[in-house]
Amino acid sequence: MRHLLVLPAAMSALVYGASASAALTLGTTGDADILASRIHAGGQAITITSAIYSGSLHAAATYTEGPLGIADGALLTTGQAHIALPPSDSGAAGADNALPGDPLCDALIPGFQSHDATKLTITFDLAPGFDGISFQSIFGSEEYQEYVGSTYNDVYAVYLNGAQVVFDDAGNPITVNGPFFSSEAVIVAPETQCEYDGSTSLLTTRAPLLGASVDNVLEIVICDAGDHVLDSGVFLANLNGCVGDDCSGTLPCGLVDGDGDGATSCDDCDDTDPTVHAGAFGICCEDGDGDGVCDDEDACPDTEPTEPNPTLGVNRWSTGGGDGDADTTSPPIFGRRRSHTIVDTDGCSCAQLLEELGFGEEDAMQECSIGGGETWGG
Repeated sequence: MRHLLVLPAAMSALVYGASASAALTLGTTGDADILASRIHAGGQAITITSAIYSGSLHAAATYTEGPLGIADGALLTTGQAHIALPPSDSGAAGADNALPGDPLCDALIPGFQSHDATKLTITFDLAPGFDGISFQSIFGSEEYQEYVGSTYNDVYAVYLNGAQVVFDDAGNPITVNGPFFSSEAVIVAPETQCEYDGSTSLLTTRAPLLGASVDNVLEIVICDAGDHVLDSGVFLANLNGCVGDDCSGTLPCGLVDGDGDGATSCDDCDDTDPTVHAGAFGICCEDGDGDGVCDDEDACPDTEPTEPNPTLGVNRWSTGGGDGDADTTSPPIFGRRRSHTIVDTDGCSCAQLLEELGFGEEDAMQECSIGGGETWGG
């Protein structure tokens, strides 16, 4: 018999607060409309007309700062939502809700009986001009690693108008005993960034659907299987429309670049907007000129990276390469070696800095001094 560790809400909050790296926050709710609206990405592609929730009132939550970079959304679990909070300091956390399973779960796990089903059913219309829907999810479980391949087989599924549409990286239904959780692709705690000991990567699911269709039904369900004990959960976000021939299948985030800006959805803060991405700069904000400086901090919002200057003088700099770095030349042997990036000049290139300071072309030929750039940025 397996032993169950249930973390009370107060204890989980205390543990979470003690973790300096944890950012995940939860708001437990069984309100179907709130959960559906948090999964919805917004915009005009999808209009939600109704939502129904079934399961324990403690099994679902809205969240912010989700794991692995997933957008804010909703969490469905087989136990209690607060158990998902980091850090992952128990190998056997869960809650028995004493609820039945669901036939939609049973259909994916022949030979197993599901329990503690948590289900969100969303009815929606898809606007004209769209070819399908898309959403993101991460499934994690406390069953990993000890009970993979055992008589316990928790499962997560999403049905669109009766057809199951969510799969793991290899195209299999997402179950604890499925091939994924026996592979090296599993995200293992503490990299799961939540309590669950193992999880999928950030998955993007796309499913074909006729534009201008109404009364479509999306059923999102997660179940324990084999018993009611250890918890599993699924983070869900960014339900939206998609366009084109690729509106089908589930892909890991590293293969998805929804806005074509060169940043995959693993790293992109908003994969529908090409001006918003972390890119090479490690930032997540509006960056209209792509120089790595957030627009609200950019003193020169129209920076155009120039080619590197091969004849820079000592301790001079110019902006080159389009990578946010400043090309600099330091003294060969003696003197203070100094360098900086365009962040140090509040997003201004050398040419823009000289223009703002009122210097002419003759001064620009010498490029900018590192000291001047640092003074300007300061």
